[in-house]
Amino acid sequence: MSKRDYNVFFNAHTVSGILISIGLFVIFFAGAFALFLESINHWEHNRKHVEAPMIDYDRVLASIASKGYAMHGRSITMYSEDNTVVARSRMLADSTLQKNKATKLPDSVARGSFFFKLNPDNYQENHQDEAGLQGSLGTFLYELHFFEQIPTVGLYLAGLISVFFLFAILTGVIVHWKKIISNFFTFRIKASVKNLWTDAHTALGFIGLPFQMMYAVTGTVFCLLFLLVLPMAEIVYQGDQEAMYNDIYPSFAEGPPKMEGYNSSTASLNESVQLALSKFVGESIKSIYAEVHNYQDSNAYLELYLETYKIKGVFNYAKFVYRLRDNINLLMLPHLMP
Repeated sequence: MSKRDYNVFFNAHTVSGILISIGLFVIFFAGAFALFLESINHWEHNRKHVEAPMIDYDRVLASIASKGYAMHGRSITMYSEDNTVVARSRMLADSTLQKNKATKLPDSVARGSFFFKLNPDNYQENHQDEAGLQGSLGTFLYELHFFEQIPTVGLYLAGLISVFFLFAILTGVIVHWKKIISNFFTFRIKASVKNLWTDAHTALGFIGLPFQMMYAVTGTVFCLLFLLVLPMAEIVYQGDQEAMYNDIYPSFAEGPPKMEGYNSSTASLNESVQLALSKFVGESIKSIYAEVHNYQDSNAYLELYLETYKIKGVFNYAKFVYRLRDNINLLMLPHLMP
């Protein structure tokens, strides 16, 4: 390598490292504590590891409907977090909105997105100040790991830092390649502070190289996945995103069930949840994550993600997909998720 090329890679390595240093420190610092998210939250609220609280999903949906939101065709996510019941949904498309003359909200609001934190005792919305007090240190550190606190751009910022981190690793390997082994065994303790830091930087960087590569690549993929998904959908699947998602996440034989028509007598979600829980008699349920799709429709269905403290086999996650009108399991895959 010529001296000019060496200087280019050296400067690129130095500049990229300086640019991401603060952000990368925050990501690693928060990530180390995020590994203990649940333990930190339990310690903060002075409670032991207990089974997931049982939620009355029918009351949750009734509480939201009473606020005037149009419910037909919605996909609604519900789960328990920090002693509150979280319910959220994206905005309804005009094509799925069934106008209701009795709605208490304007049409634009009735079909709008919502995010509620409900009191598990009466399923009424917590006041904003009360909901704010429900935040936990463990959850805060976990979200800080990918800059969730920065609206809209936080996740993408974490992804860009991962990209520059990968760039710094590659340029660092190029710069040290010829002497990477010999420099690893060079540690001048009695030399100047600058030389001591340089030797430590080289040695620790070499030891952690496989892990750093893994962090950089996975961080880039997780935070900037849309950069991979959009071109793949256009090039490989000719713009058919539904076909792509069915291949990546093959839950259904021919895609998720489509809406058929309004049905006010939607079956109880609680019955479907209890049917799934009956498969785990004697097991301790750690968490339940529920998503109802096509709500108040003849083809409404419920996706359940369960996590247990212990289970026979290797994995402790399970997924169920029930069609609400007859509680038939629509999932093609085995209920144990890899």
